[in-house]
Amino acid sequence: MSGLEKRKASSRNGDLAMQAKDGHELDSDDMFRLRKRQSNGDEVSELKIRYTGRAVENHSIELRTFAPSLLGVADAVDRYKALCCPDSDLQIRVTSTEPGSFIVTLHLLVGAAVSIGTGMGWDNVANISNVADGILTILKIFKRRFQESGAVSPLPHEVVKETDTDVELKIGKAKLRVKRHTYEASCDGKLAHALGDAAKPATEHGYGDVVFSHGKHPDDMVDINAEVSSAMSKAVMEQAELPPEVGERLLKIDTIQMNSQKWRLTGDDGTNWWFIADTVFLNEFHDGNYVYHPGDMLQAQTEVRKCLQDGDTKVVSRRVLVVKRIISSKGSVHPIQPQFDLDI
Repeated sequence: MSGLEKRKASSRNGDLAMQAKDGHELDSDDMFRLRKRQSNGDEVSELKIRYTGRAVENHSIELRTFAPSLLGVADAVDRYKALCCPDSDLQIRVTSTEPGSFIVTLHLLVGAAVSIGTGMGWDNVANISNVADGILTILKIFKRRFQESGAVSPLPHEVVKETDTDVELKIGKAKLRVKRHTYEASCDGKLAHALGDAAKPATEHGYGDVVFSHGKHPDDMVDINAEVSSAMSKAVMEQAELPPEVGERLLKIDTIQMNSQKWRLTGDDGTNWWFIADTVFLNEFHDGNYVYHPGDMLQAQTEVRKCLQDGDTKVVSRRVLVVKRIISSKGSVHPIQPQFDLDI
C-alpha cells in the first residue's frame, strides 16, 4: 500500500496518525533529547519530545478537537518562555507519534514545561508551575468548547478516572523525574483526553471556576466563573476585527519590488511587508522622477488592521495610504507633490 493510500485509509478510520520514521519504539530514556545547535551564530536550546508507543488504549479524536488543544499548548509554552527565559530560543516539537499517543504527548509537554526550567537552573519555580497549570487550564477551556451540549457539568456518558504519568528528563548527566497525578476523561467508552488536575470536577455539579492567565506577568490573572468561561472560550476562538489604526509614522525601505505594490519596510514593530496604496508615490518611482534606495525613510500615513483570533491579537494588513516625503539615507528630503484631478 502506498503512502497516499495509507493516509486515505487512516482518514477513513477517523484516526489522527503520524507514523514514526524508523518504525522502532524508543525507551523512556530516549523520549527527551535536549541538544544545542547554532542558529545565526547564537546558541539555541531545543527540546524534542519523541514518543512512538501506545497510550492507555487505542482511540481516535476529531482533528477539530485536537488541533485547538495543541494551539493552546503552544500558546502556553510561549507564555512560559516570556515569563522564565525571554532571552532564549526555546523550541518544543513533537517529532513522531502513533495513533492513540496524543494523550501521553500532552502529558509530556506539561511535564517538560516544569522539568526543563527546573533542570536548567531558573530560580522562579512558581512561574514555571503557573505556566504548566496554564497549559492544563487552556486545554480544559477547549474541552468545554467541544462538549456536545455546551453545558459545564459532565455529561451522563462521561467518566472521569484517576491515573498517573511518569516523565523522565535527561539533560547531559543530570536526570530528572516528574510524576504527575492526573485524570482521564472517557466518553461513550472511548478515551477523550487527559487534562491533568484541571479535568477533575470540582463538585458533582460541575467543573467549578478556572483561572486564565491573559498577561505577560504571573500576577496578571483573572478569575472567570464556570458559566462565563464556557461562553468566553467560544468567543475567543472566533476572529473579531478590531478598529483600524491610522496614523503617521516613519518607515525605512528594506526591499523594493519593482512590479509590485508590496514593499518590505521597517518600522517600530519590526520589518514587514506593506501594501503601497499611494499611486502618486508609485508613479514617481516608476517614471524615474526620483530614485529610491534601501535605507531611505518614508514619512507616511499608514493603516494597520488587526483582529482577535484564538485569543491573540494578529495583524491582518499593513497599508501605506499616503507618502508625504522621502528622507534619503544621506539626509536630503524629497517631498511628494499631491496631484489633483480638475473637472472641466
